[in-house]
Amino acid sequence: MTAQFVPRHELWRINYRSQRYMEFCTKAEFRERWEHLLDNLLCEKSGGIAPREVMKTPWMEKLTHMMEECVLRGYAFPGPLRSPSYKPFAEGFERFRLKADGVQCDKPVEMYKYGKAEHLEQLLSDGIIRISAASSYSDSTFNHAVSDDEIQRPITLNRHNSSINLQYGNIPIEIVFDCNFKITLKCETDYYISCYSTVLESRLFHDFNADAVLLIHDNKAFVKKLRCAFSEQIGTGFVFRSRAVDYLDPLLANGRPLIPELIKHFKFAYQAESRLLWKPKKPQERLEGPHFIKCGSLNDIASLVSVD
Repeated sequence: MTAQFVPRHELWRINYRSQRYMEFCTKAEFRERWEHLLDNLLCEKSGGIAPREVMKTPWMEKLTHMMEECVLRGYAFPGPLRSPSYKPFAEGFERFRLKADGVQCDKPVEMYKYGKAEHLEQLLSDGIIRISAASSYSDSTFNHAVSDDEIQRPITLNRHNSSINLQYGNIPIEIVFDCNFKITLKCETDYYISCYSTVLESRLFHDFNADAVLLIHDNKAFVKKLRCAFSEQIGTGFVFRSRAVDYLDPLLANGRPLIPELIKHFKFAYQAESRLLWKPKKPQERLEGPHFIKCGSLNDIASLVSVD
């Protein structure tokens, strides 16, 4: 018997038909998901828009699922999948990359902090870092790339494998849902947060209204400095964590470990965020802030590059 080759995109379509997780999305929700996928699939390269090489396959699979859903709904092309109005995110990015690559350092860059040069100069020379309460990021005055509800995470359990396990006395009970089941994860307390990125990308200058970036070469030393300074200046009644954000597709959350303060909607995945957070040992609905922590000069573990 001769083995038959099935193109990858056809396998993706077959898999989607068996678990049609977008079946109950409204047309508006469907269109919004399309834009979120393009935000992650595309980036600016030498003045043009092209797919990201590192993240191409998972996002292409999701995109193929969307196209198959269009077929199943009987949409005429392009349906709700209109072309986005893209524009260059940051002029001078290539000049910036050349400057950043030219920085002499024994260690590679481990984290990036985007911002205004005047603020990052203070961060480099004196180690003055703004620490904000997570609840403050829901402020509507922030742009769409920054504004987010860091306390609550809405997700939809996929009807094809949605279940919740409960215990009635000594009897384990599994409840299975025959529909998409929407729930909201809520952190039991507000917490303090300091955000960084692990990628150098033009889009992030646009997102964070930045004209410079701090290149952190020794993440371990930086975290130690900031953690000690926070304990001295704010207090020790917090549980500290440092890790990369886990980006969650809200339609494919089944079986995932879901910790609200460590996950974000997958629309932000291109930001590749790494966060430092301080969670109060005694839950608090709303923390004061922001605080400006002074942890001393970072000249030995970081360098600053600006876009001319």
